[in-house]
Amino acid sequence: MPPSAPSVVNLLWALLVPLGVVLFVQLRRPKRSFALVLTMAIVSIGVGWAIFYVWMYLTFDAPHAGKAFDSLEYLKREVPTGWLWRYLATVHGWIPGVIVFGIALAAARLWPRRVPG
Repeated sequence: MPPSAPSVVNLLWALLVPLGVVLFVQLRRPKRSFALVLTMAIVSIGVGWAIFYVWMYLTFDAPHAGKAFDSLEYLKREVPTGWLWRYLATVHGWIPGVIVFGIALAAARLWPRRVPG
């Protein structure tokens, strides 16, 4: 399936929205420790990596060495940028998690706090 075709698999990226909301709420806590922020950053990176890797795995056909010369249709199934998406998902899959964490941290710092009383 070409990555430009709309599919349900592309909705996996929507799972980053609840992650961002949870991070935002937790980062707005008045007493947060460095360990909590670091743990949330690591979890965010892991979830972002997992979403990217699952999206890549379900979107692109994995090449198989045994079937490489069976037919021309098999060779055409691989999209021209499929190798780039595989590289990004396996090596740089942490990027979506870092982006979501950065947005949540910036929003939590800039959001005005209510003054009690």
